[in-house]
Amino acid sequence: FLALAFCGGIMYLLQERELKEKRFGLFYTRLPSLEALDNLNSHCLAVGFPLLTLGIITGSIWAKQTWGTYWQWDPKETWALVTVLVYSFVAHMRFIPGFRGNFAYSFASLISYASVLMTYFGVNYYLSGLHSYAKGDPVPVPNFVYYSVVVVVVVGVMAYISDRKYKNKPLKAE
Repeated sequence: FLALAFCGGIMYLLQERELKEKRFGLFYTRLPSLEALDNLNSHCLAVGFPLLTLGIITGSIWAKQTWGTYWQWDPKETWALVTVLVYSFVAHMRFIPGFRGNFAYSFASLISYASVLMTYFGVNYYLSGLHSYAKGDPVPVPNFVYYSVVVVVVVGVMAYISDRKYKNKPLKAE
């Protein structure tokens, strides 16, 4: 669900830019409406965040049965906590006055997925602990990580510029 929210955030930002620039090209004809993408994003985060929290709670119960303690501050457990805190902020962004817009919400769902990727992949290969494979030589960072960061930054900057340029103009197709 969090990956779907990530994809919904990208699609929302691309579609919003198409509408604000009034180009109505490839993204406009292929993507759903902004309202549908915002609903997809909200619903996916509304389901994914509790499931993430439930997974961490059940993992801590399993850890109590297996190792005798609920929490050991292992890098995986710590990053899982960071991920829950990041998504709790994203889930509550709509109640904070400076972060109420759909642009901020979509961009935050895009950025917050990096904490999920770090929890599931980064900790396993780059940090040593009970949950990791990083015991020997460091693993090089794959090229797709750099490309992904560039794509997220470019989409975010383009959408931000478009958002600031057309701040008070309607988003209707003519």
